[in-house]
Amino acid sequence: MGVALFVVVNAEDPGFDVGVNGKTVARHHPRLGGLAAELGVEPLERFVSMDPAELADLVEGVSEAEAAGVLGGEAEWHDPARGLASLRALLAHLEGAGRETPHAAELVEDLRGFVEVLEGAEQTGLAFHLQWDV
Repeated sequence: MGVALFVVVNAEDPGFDVGVNGKTVARHHPRLGGLAAELGVEPLERFVSMDPAELADLVEGVSEAEAAGVLGGEAEWHDPARGLASLRALLAHLEGAGRETPHAAELVEDLRGFVEVLEGAEQTGLAFHLQWDV
């Protein structure tokens, strides 16, 4: 168990596997955010969002309206091309000059999974956001 970051697409059954591990990305997200800034791409945190109904289901006694207030509104959906630009830049660095970075191999494995899901979303015209799993 532990914290993970996963991909959500705006379809119940998108026709492709959206499962990713996301634990290594979650553990190292501050470092990945700094790396994204160095590389001039959007940090993965920019794509994190959550549906207020899901938060209301998770927290006893919280209505969907209250959850929307806490989250700042409805879930925000993103164009997969934006996420892919960030993911591919991070991967290129970690597979090249940054391959000696601690946990680079595990990060590459996680990030490749994210790329596969976002490529599927892009090919099917779906939007995405990232979400924390605790």
